[in-house]
Parts: sequence; C-alpha cells; structure tokens
Amino acid sequence: LDECCIKIMNQIEIKYKMNNRKISVIIPNYNNDAHIKKTVLSILNNTYKNLEVVVVDDCSTDQSMNILLQSFGNNGRVKIYSTRVNSGTYYCRNLGILMSSGYYIGFVDGDDYVLPEKYDYEIKRLDNSEDIERIKNLKGKIKK
Repeated sequence: LDECCIKIMNQIEIKYKMNNRKISVIIPNYNNDAHIKKTVLSILNNTYKNLEVVVVDDCSTDQSMNILLQSFGNNGRVKIYSTRVNSGTYYCRNLGILMSSGYYIGFVDGDDYVLPEKYDYEIKRLDNSEDIERIKNLKGKIKK
C-alpha cells in the first residue's frame, strides 16, 4: 500500500476506536450480598453508557449470586461469572479481563460505588492525555 492509503487506514482506525470505546468494568466479588446490587447499579446508571459490567464471583457463600442473577441475569450489559473454587481477587480480575469486550478496562470492588459521571470524566481525561498511547492498548498487551 502506498503512504497515502496507510495514512487513511490509520485515520479510519483511530475514528473507529474513538467511537467504539467501550469500558469493561470488572468487579471481583466475594460475599458482598449487602452491596453488590448497588455497586452494579452505580455503574449501569453512569452518564457514560458505552460500558459493560463483568462480575466474577469467587465462590461466595452468601446470596451474592442469587442477587446478581435475579437483578441482572437478563441485562445484556452485565456478564456474570463464578469461579469453581475460591481463587482470590487477582484471579477474578484477570478472569474478568479475559471475559471482557471493552476497549478500556476499569475495576470496582464488590462493596464500592462509583459517582454518576465517573466514566465520562475519565474518557475526557484520556482524550486530553499526552500519555494515551501508553495505556490505550493495555488490554491487548495483557492478552498476549
């Protein structure tokens, strides 16, 4: 391909990525039945809508999984997984990354809540960041 075509293809790729910047918010969960529904809702109700929630339950012994399945089992923006054996927070985060489809990755603990404009704010910060090249392909590097 000539240099002009390569430049055009790069511009198309940049525009595609800018318009399809889904955020995958990964929640490792263990026995957070008192908080998990509010946590997921705080993410879904964010002003930035191009996101998915990936919950990885780490063999909770409380009602966490029942709450998740009843509240979000039919929600296309929420993916719910469970480990077969208790494996720890970092295992759950890594599994969440593997199961995610977003361009960006975020993490929220199962007993935390996010502010309504959190991800709008973060995307705007990324848009204005000189360091964007360092972090925008993090997911691809992790999977390699």
